Amino acid sequence: IGQSKDTQFWDDVKQGALEASEEFNYNVIYKTAEQITDVETQRDLIQEAIQVKADAIVIGPNDPNALNEDLAAAVQAGIEVITIDADTTFNGRRSYIGTINASSGAIAARNAFAFFEDVFEDKALIVTEYDQTPSAQERISGFVPSLTGLVKTKAGAEYSAKMQAEGLKQEQANQNPNQAENPNQNHYEFEGKVV
Repeated sequence: IGQSKDTQFWDDVKQGALEASEEFNYNVIYKTAEQITDVETQRDLIQEAIQVKADAIVIGPNDPNALNEDLAAAVQAGIEVITIDADTTFNGRRSYIGTINASSGAIAARNAFAFFEDVFEDKALIVTEYDQTPSAQERISGFVPSLTGLVKTKAGAEYSAKMQAEGLKQEQANQNPNQAENPNQNHYEFEGKVV
């Protein structure tokens, strides 16, 4: 049971499931909600799986809590429940297949920062299909603090280097009054930056 129609990820999941069904000689019925906010269709599809006595339900739940009673009914009927891409708070599922979303968000932040470090100032735009899904919220929860930390670390390092350079210039000026008259005579490198 997919999260939404006309989404490349879920189209790929469907194709992979159907290919695997042929390879392993399983009967796979792939159905999906209309859109990622559609919990009612997912609820109906779980009930349909119970009625046809499916062996397993693999689902990307559109809400981490709203389907718990339906999933419990499926398990009570002897159906294995596996969540994919998004997880649920239902404890009776057999397994979760997906990423550690907060870590993925942190990795995305590090890559974005490395790519945009020279031009990045203080704002970033996060684009997601629907920011209310648990997986999107978890990715954002990893991205935002990681990017914030990287920006603060960079700003702190630049400030520290500037303060060190100012301190060294003052110290040298105190030791050699002639250099104070010609401050461009020498330069110092801190963390790869010339000051």
